[in-house]
Amino acid sequence: MQALFPVTRKEYWYFTAYAGVFFLSPFINQMFRNLSEKQIKTLFCFTLVVFSVVPTISQTFTPQQDVFYMGDGYSVFWLTLMYLLGACIKKLNLVSHSKKKKYFILYFFCILITWSSKILVEKFPISGFTLDSSFLIHYTSPFIVLAAISLLLIFGSMNFSESVKKMIMLISPLSFGVYLLHDHPLVRSYVMTERFAFITNGSVSKMLLFFFGIILAIFVVGCCVDAVRSKLFQLLHIRKSLSKLDRYFDV
Repeated sequence: MQALFPVTRKEYWYFTAYAGVFFLSPFINQMFRNLSEKQIKTLFCFTLVVFSVVPTISQTFTPQQDVFYMGDGYSVFWLTLMYLLGACIKKLNLVSHSKKKKYFILYFFCILITWSSKILVEKFPISGFTLDSSFLIHYTSPFIVLAAISLLLIFGSMNFSESVKKMIMLISPLSFGVYLLHDHPLVRSYVMTERFAFITNGSVSKMLLFFFGIILAIFVVGCCVDAVRSKLFQLLHIRKSLSKLDRYFDV
């Protein structure tokens, strides 16, 4: 049942959340068509502060308190907020080739803060005060959000050759299929779970070699399977039918 109905059974948290955003996105897109630049900037700051900074501060003192029920980022609500931020970035045209260095600095600064906080909290606990050492590492942490935005702006500002662009355009649509395949409940149970424990028995160099080799193999196999699925969709005109349905729901 979990394999047949992944969304209703909450099998894939990201796919389940993405399904919710999919149905909300046409209305969000329509909203952005009617917002001024000033309103978009306000929405960007409002979303970041109210739904990231405030909950993080709140969870610092009460770790079990989820102010806006965002499930540490594993929810439709949080993914919808990320969709809003992405739309703001696109509308405000924040990608700048001249600021790439600043994006890199911001990214490494955010990563430094998040992991430093975890190490400090675990190494130097405060007596009588309970603090979650991962409070800045959750998806909802403002530093994680800013790090993600920095990566988006970094890659968005990069110039690629035509051959690299073609490769990216070829592989990127298949990456979601890799996630669905390798995290499928049957694949996870019979192929993934405890099948690669042997790599920990070797030296560090062999372990790293096996580690990255297995990751590459899973990605390649997943891409090949999804490429076959994509071709079947094309032959059966499923993609064309879905495009018509998408235009129908586009408000």
